[in-house]
Amino acid sequence: MNNNNENEFTEKDFADALLELKQKSGLSYMQIAIRTGLSDAYLVNIVKRKNLAPKNENIEKIAKVFNKKPEYFKEYRTRWWKDYLNGVRDDIPPLSDKELLKIKEALEKYR
Repeated sequence: MNNNNENEFTEKDFADALLELKQKSGLSYMQIAIRTGLSDAYLVNIVKRKNLAPKNENIEKIAKVFNKKPEYFKEYRTRWWKDYLNGVRDDIPPLSDKELLKIKEALEKYR
């Protein structure tokens, strides 16, 4: 599956992706906080890398503010695949071209 729309996925770390979306949208941390129900301090700490990427339920809230699917964020996709490989999930989200290439390269090593 090829995903040529660069806006559909990001390869950036969550903190960088959040900051970029915030800057492009012109929203303040307080405005994002109000729309997500999360605290503005929490969001700032994510961008400052004092907090790790949020739980998936919070990623879903943040994604919605920016009109993105949660899969836009690398961490959401990574967690999904870990759950899938561990037998916890059975639905498959789309992968970015870069992720598909990494999988292909990994499989080539073990042929």
